[in-house]
Amino acid sequence: MDLDATRPFASSLPGDPGLAERMAADGYLCLRGLLDRDDVHSARDAIAAVLADEGVLASASPVGGLVFRGGSPPDRGLLERAHRRLNALDPFTRLADVPAIGAVMRGLLGEAVTTHVRKICRVKYPHDTYDIVGPHQDFWYVKGAEETYTCWAPLTDTDAELGGLAVRPGSLGGAPMPHAQRADSRFHGVDDDGDEGAWAWSPMRAGDALVFHSLTVHAGLPNSSAHVRLSVDYRYQRAGAPMDPSHTRPHFD
Repeated sequence: MDLDATRPFASSLPGDPGLAERMAADGYLCLRGLLDRDDVHSARDAIAAVLADEGVLASASPVGGLVFRGGSPPDRGLLERAHRRLNALDPFTRLADVPAIGAVMRGLLGEAVTTHVRKICRVKYPHDTYDIVGPHQDFWYVKGAEETYTCWAPLTDTDAELGGLAVRPGSLGGAPMPHAQRADSRFHGVDDDGDEGAWAWSPMRAGDALVFHSLTVHAGLPNSSAHVRLSVDYRYQRAGAPMDPSHTRPHFD
């Protein structure tokens, strides 16, 4: 995706009025400064310590710099082992339930909000395009209630080299779309119409967050830097609504 051809995110502040109306129109909210940067950096440092212990990071660089060790991306066994360790990290799991996110979710869902147990740390290695999720809707993966919202947040400042996430504004109005295995990715996705001007992307700072509906089409972007890209996915729905059993357990449980 040519990021120069995309439009910038329409940014909001967490306390802005009309967030629900903007969500209905755009399918996403870009909330600048939603999270405390110290809390985000605590999660980053805890996750980085695990990755360093697993031999993923360059030993001669500060752990917080997230410099990749080089060579091939880690294999599936290391990925699963590392994620099971990440699931137990308090700074990572606690970040999902900070009051700032809760206030946004209550504004979208009402007072009774449930946080999914399955919290995901996205660990994206440099130049590993096969592990990038192309255009897709979260509902295909999450199942359960359509009115489920994802809060995606980078754990470091994210520029064009690190990539991050792109969103197709206005894609919320349709129904769940059929997904197919992509030839260039280990993930399933939907067809991209090729109009890069229909996509939105902006650099993100640690503390910023994207909140989007499970039917909003979005895509991960390649990491062309020398650093490991870290972000988190936390998901929320109305209490009592259907939830797929996989989201009642930790990731890779």
